[in-house]
Amino acid sequence: MMIEELIREAQGSQADRALPVERIRSGLAARIARARRRRQIGLGAGAGLLAAAVATAIVIPTVLVDRDRHQPAPALPAAPTALEGPMGYQPAWLPDGFTENARSGFSPVGRGSPGVSREWNRPGVPRSTSIPMLSLGVTMDAGTERGGRDPEEKVDIKGVEGSFRTFFPDKSGLTLSWSPDGRVRLSLQTYKAGLGKEDLLRIAESMVPSPDTYTTPLRFRTLPSGWRVNRTEVEGPTPKAWKATVWLQNPAGRMKDTAVRIEVGTTTPVPDGGTELAVGGHPARTRLMSPGGSPPYRLMVVELDGGRMVSLIANGDAMDVDLLSSIAENTVVTGAGVDWLGTR
Repeated sequence: MMIEELIREAQGSQADRALPVERIRSGLAARIARARRRRQIGLGAGAGLLAAAVATAIVIPTVLVDRDRHQPAPALPAAPTALEGPMGYQPAWLPDGFTENARSGFSPVGRGSPGVSREWNRPGVPRSTSIPMLSLGVTMDAGTERGGRDPEEKVDIKGVEGSFRTFFPDKSGLTLSWSPDGRVRLSLQTYKAGLGKEDLLRIAESMVPSPDTYTTPLRFRTLPSGWRVNRTEVEGPTPKAWKATVWLQNPAGRMKDTAVRIEVGTTTPVPDGGTELAVGGHPARTRLMSPGGSPPYRLMVVELDGGRMVSLIANGDAMDVDLLSSIAENTVVTGAGVDWLGTR
């Protein structure tokens, strides 16, 4: 079995929620990272893109939750924007040395169920975008579960039946999946983190409802007709060193894999060169890439005040420069909602 197939099995339902184009461009970041520009500019605290005012956030009221571990968490809403929503659950116990370095939100355009996920890592260890050292996924579908490479083993998690699996030929990956309340499905995954089955069971048994709300440090005033958010991600070692990514998709696009990936950070995956232009008064440039044997795609980067940049990777119908400029002009960077980075 190919390594990519093993990874897809290990990620389970999260693979269903990823954009198809992201799999097509899976090697893009690695290829162009070698050519990316390194900016030696201090981080701005909440630099704004093209506006001084912050766009109105999509607010979901906070639900006050008793932390008694037997009480079910509030169900996750099927938010059409995936920009904000409750985390649902959190572990009351984690192994020593792990800190949280990423959160994601999913609101699939097609198949799959909405949900959120969070990742922990040991400080100093580079984050893996394929298989994290330790992750927790909360999916809005208690029945969402996919088989692993090896047969599952039934386990008991405080009176609830769960399934434990290993993946990869050397069994270096472990997954534990269960539904604590019959409404949502929780899944723990670890890979080469020095953790075993008993560690995952202890984390699962410590799970309690979470009062936290997942949010992203950027917003959109508006989006072009037919476009919607499919996935969001926030990552970084500390609240002062974060990167946010949003995947947009238009299910009515004429071309397959019509999508836009928007990344806000202090570096850009867009290599030097291209056509220079101005987007909302900010310096920008764009490049049309035509790799041999692969469909073309367009890159755009807009330089913000305070050292941040907005990078866009567009496929299919989204390669129009005016469309990308409009999306960039309606993006507002707030810098909010990242205080959890680097904490337990």
